[in-house]
Amino acid sequence: MDPEACPPGTARDLNLDRLIETICAQRREQQLQPFFAAPPRDRASVVYRQEVMRDLEDPEVRDRVDRFCQAMGNVLSYQRLARESSYRYHREGWHLDAAMTYVEGGRSWPVSLGRGT
Repeated sequence: MDPEACPPGTARDLNLDRLIETICAQRREQQLQPFFAAPPRDRASVVYRQEVMRDLEDPEVRDRVDRFCQAMGNVLSYQRLARESSYRYHREGWHLDAAMTYVEGGRSWPVSLGRGT
């Protein structure tokens, strides 16, 4: 057996499946399920994920990440609205809203963390 592999049913035994379902349900637009389906297979990936989680313990960093994720969630919503719209100018408007939100979200990301210009 691969020592890196997680035995089937482990997530359910530890009730992690409920936690994952709750997280994914709160952020359906972001389609997070695949991230939980494939656990890291090497030590460097585990260490990296632990470092990210430590960074997210800082309320300021967490707030910035939450705002960025909200912006990207809005982008996904605007794209969905564009797909569902039957009127050409509404579709184009939703695409523009998505593009502007994406650019602003990406632009503010490094500045909000004090690393940008």
